[in-house]
Amino acid sequence: MAVKYAFETLGATKVSLGVFENNPSAIHCYEVAGFHRVSRQDTESYPCLGETWNCIEMEQYADAIIRDIKSDEIPLLTEFLYEAIFQPQDAPKVSRTVLQEPMIWAYVNGFGSRTGDFCRVATIGGVIVGAAWSRLGCSYGKVDASIPELAISLYPEYRGRGIGSRLLESLLNTLCENGYKQVSLSVDKTNYAVSMYRRFGFETIVEREHDYLMVKHLNRK
Repeated sequence: MAVKYAFETLGATKVSLGVFENNPSAIHCYEVAGFHRVSRQDTESYPCLGETWNCIEMEQYADAIIRDIKSDEIPLLTEFLYEAIFQPQDAPKVSRTVLQEPMIWAYVNGFGSRTGDFCRVATIGGVIVGAAWSRLGCSYGKVDASIPELAISLYPEYRGRGIGSRLLESLLNTLCENGYKQVSLSVDKTNYAVSMYRRFGFETIVEREHDYLMVKHLNRK
């Protein structure tokens, strides 16, 4: 309610807060509410009760709206599928022809036509800037045919603003509301998103050469 008041009544474009790192329940609360951690070169520390407590700064922007994808927007998932392919910053970009590989194309081929196809998108100024979607027993993150596998990506210029966390939380809620008990994913070991998935309760069930196969039980917060 406080965040809603700041954005809708006060017209704020960003809300920020500080939380001590030894308060994990509060950190989880803020993350679920859409806040994300701000990367800082130096950690702010304060003496308290004879100890040194480190402070985490978090913020949330008002400019992203999370909603279901519309049927005529589904072709855009091809763009976000390419963005979902982990590519180190110092490495040459892979060719878009990689999307033609069957294991990759499986994430979007005929999307919307199968049970378990769900997609939430983030829009800014009416433009879709990110997407999180799921399919049953899809590809690299497949556990079995009854467990949906998710994929998520944002255009690079919109990363690091908490939008990905909001998209993920929204999709997880959608899956839970539709009766699914688990969700899986595959993530490159060096992908910064690994820490986000762990914060959301994903657990590694298989460690492969380059990636983790992770699962979250949707009845666990």
